[in-house]
Amino acid sequence: MNIMKNFMILTALAVSIFVYYLRIIHKPQHCGRYLLNIHNLPNSASELRLKHLGWANEQERLQKLERYKALDPGAKYGDIRQYTSILDENPNLIEWQGLKRSERNL
Repeated sequence: MNIMKNFMILTALAVSIFVYYLRIIHKPQHCGRYLLNIHNLPNSASELRLKHLGWANEQERLQKLERYKALDPGAKYGDIRQYTSILDENPNLIEWQGLKRSERNL
């Protein structure tokens, strides 16, 4: 039980320091994209890759554009070209190149 209690105390301390250390930009749109002091945080490169499904279907693209227009009507926080590209019928998409099962380090 002491191990769990110590783990919880250390976790709470680490989270408190981390939250105190962050300087988040507060904007109605794209607020979570970058932290003001992101380059001050310890970091390293990762081979982890995420598959972005933001252009998955037309209905989701329309909802995304409407959300952007509502939160950032004058494109003050983002690029209007990126906003309008959401409805591009021929976006420049890159085919997903995931690892084959035989190539994974499981």
